[in-house]
Amino acid sequence: RRDRSSHMLFFAVALLVTQADALTLGGSSSSATSATNDADKEDSYGLVQAKPALAFSASTVLVVLATAMQMVTPGSVAKLLGGAAPGSMAYGAMQCAEILQSTRKRHPLGMTLAHGVVTKACADVFAQCIPQSDAALAVIDPLRVLRSMFASLLSTSLPFYHWTKLMAKLFPAGGGSPVLSALGVDRMLSGKFSLSMVKTVVTQTLFRPLNVGSFLFFQSLFRGDSARALISVIKKKIKSSIVGGVIFYTLSNFLMYMFAPPFLQPIFGSVAGLMFNVWLAYIAYKKEDTAQSMLRDRRM
Repeated sequence: RRDRSSHMLFFAVALLVTQADALTLGGSSSSATSATNDADKEDSYGLVQAKPALAFSASTVLVVLATAMQMVTPGSVAKLLGGAAPGSMAYGAMQCAEILQSTRKRHPLGMTLAHGVVTKACADVFAQCIPQSDAALAVIDPLRVLRSMFASLLSTSLPFYHWTKLMAKLFPAGGGSPVLSALGVDRMLSGKFSLSMVKTVVTQTLFRPLNVGSFLFFQSLFRGDSARALISVIKKKIKSSIVGGVIFYTLSNFLMYMFAPPFLQPIFGSVAGLMFNVWLAYIAYKKEDTAQSMLRDRRM
């Protein structure tokens, strides 16, 4: 029930983002129509300016903190801080670690999605600032950050959480895989290395095309593209995006399946995917990879 409620909540918020963006675009179109003599003026309403170095640093710190919250335990805090008397800051830190650990056990999907919110939003901030890294101030579109974040949650964080659960059932670490047994190769591929390789190949073959295709679809949908433009975006960018995803994630997924415990695999994938999502978001918005083109897009 908790998983179903989380799914419904994120789909509802994503729909609100789409509608909000559509209203913004609609308002901009009306303004452009009624003020054709001012066509050269750029609409910077809602855009944020920040020093690229500051944006990079803040995003990195947020990702590190969000990841630490997924891994911290009372034992690790106690080992780091030593003894903690009631009422002290160290004791408070241990209490916070206990709360986080309990929440991860009771709401694993919710914690995974919360981590995804931070990492995917920061990924788009990186993607927007990298082309403007030489500028004194980078122009950041908050609506684009929301679009990319929800597109990534719906195409990566949410499905990959369930995908890792499926891989653990189909190819259990202790052997006895129903798939490999049916193929008669269970004994041959029962080792950790071979199982990790099998999971990686299956993930790149089945999951990656759906992951990349749905990301481009949701990006175009939330951006308010027409049906023709949506299909055109997918046709133009799907091949290069899938190739890039397979190249990047082959090693990343193998290391994840090889070394990360099942409950941390979605987090491992999310952190590794941040780098890929920076590139993918850049590809999805390639037509507007400068501040000026972003401003022009807001007028349309």
